[in-house]
Amino acid sequence: MNTIFKEKRFLFVFCLVAWLGVLLQLYLSMETSVTNDKPFTHGLVMYTGYFTVLTNIFVAVLLLLKLTGSHLSWSNDSLRGCATTAILLVGIVYHVVLKDIWEPQGWQWWADVILHYVTPILSLLYWLLFPGNKSFSIMEPVKWIVYPLIYIIYILIRGKVVGLYPYPFLDLSSISIEQFALNSLGILVVYVVIGGALVLIAKWVTKSKIS
Repeated sequence: MNTIFKEKRFLFVFCLVAWLGVLLQLYLSMETSVTNDKPFTHGLVMYTGYFTVLTNIFVAVLLLLKLTGSHLSWSNDSLRGCATTAILLVGIVYHVVLKDIWEPQGWQWWADVILHYVTPILSLLYWLLFPGNKSFSIMEPVKWIVYPLIYIIYILIRGKVVGLYPYPFLDLSSISIEQFALNSLGILVVYVVIGGALVLIAKWVTKSKIS
């Protein structure tokens, strides 16, 4: 019972932080559009183009569903594994590739930290502290790859329609289709490696708690 109580407290704080990051970034995206004399729809298009934002929304929604008792939530180990892998990919790619190409200021800095660091770290902590029943095979992350694959297809279509690409390494207006494919493959490989590591960690933590 004590463990369940601790998990609920952790989830509550985690959910608040995740939604704070998501909603703060939404507000900032809309504010930027208005400041630049552009419609709200422009801000929404920019907001929904980023894997960072969509993945943080994915995590935040699953957490909220978990707190409200839905089975289609963080309680679903496969969904949780997919979301945790994706949000860790967000943090790693941002820190390694993107953090030095811009300097967020003010509230944007806070949103940046929450979306790229705090939520990924809390996701990993939750995976470590409350592993649940993790009977995944090591090949499970191959199923989870559907999520980033759908995103890659989405930004291809989105880019053709609105002429905007969210990341320089996936920007078909400045790189070749061959480079785009190579970069996409690299992202998917890293995603599977992260997922595989999470599966092994979950098995180890679960085994340690049993013994």
